[in-house]
Amino acid sequence: MSNRPFARISMHLGDESHAECFTYDNSCPILDIRAGNASVAVSLNRSEIDDTAVNLARELAQQAQLFATEVERLHATQPPDAGSGADGITKATGSKAA
Repeated sequence: MSNRPFARISMHLGDESHAECFTYDNSCPILDIRAGNASVAVSLNRSEIDDTAVNLARELAQQAQLFATEVERLHATQPPDAGSGADGITKATGSKAA
């Protein structure tokens, strides 16, 4: 049996979602993504940080930037009144937009 890491988790993020990075003086950081009561923690499976770990962290950052760029692009294609108005009021619920 292989000792390779494996998992696949899908999260559909919404209004109550957020991401946070926890850093420590002498151990690997943890990236925590939360959606409501669910969360996914991302860390490295190693005690020493080597070039492979640094490259993976950089790849993760690059892909997150690509994700943000795509979300911004899609947002820019929506009509100005889609979702929330200029007053910050969400049209569907009447609540303040974040």
